[in-house]
Amino acid sequence: MIFLTVAKRIMKFEDSIFIQAPCEKVFAFFEEMDQNYLNWHPEHQVFEWRKGKGLAVGNVFYFEEELNGKLMKKETYFTDIIPNRYIEFKMTKGLYRWFIPKLTFIMEPEGDGCVFTGQVFLQGFGPLAKWANRKDFAAVRQHMKEEGQNLKRILEGSLATETAKGALSSPL
Repeated sequence: MIFLTVAKRIMKFEDSIFIQAPCEKVFAFFEEMDQNYLNWHPEHQVFEWRKGKGLAVGNVFYFEEELNGKLMKKETYFTDIIPNRYIEFKMTKGLYRWFIPKLTFIMEPEGDGCVFTGQVFLQGFGPLAKWANRKDFAAVRQHMKEEGQNLKRILEGSLATETAKGALSSPL
């Protein structure tokens, strides 16, 4: 008897950046994604909570972003949340969910800030499919890198603004 097995070929796109802000501040950014999504990256188009609001397992959100000139429309739900440390979400649609089994944001304390890591996991892409999609994959990597850089700029900028406001309002 012959058995055919389809091996899962998992690819992981990952980008990390140090942010001079506590993990709690990074986590809070995602808690208010409906207010922050459009400012996070110029290719972000739409964000809306579909079921629930905020970072809680089971909450569903929808977003649109442009990647490599293509408008991507995705609906996802949270599958694992560790406050101030870890956010995991998956696609709601079966085919998308199979190709993209999960996406994660990781916040790890380091010194007086944190290392933010974004991860996208893909599966089902053999060598030929990887080659055929190389431009799209390069666009995903670039987009993730820019999201990290923009998150750093936003949070470090707002931290500086809060510090300046505190200095102005503190008694002499």
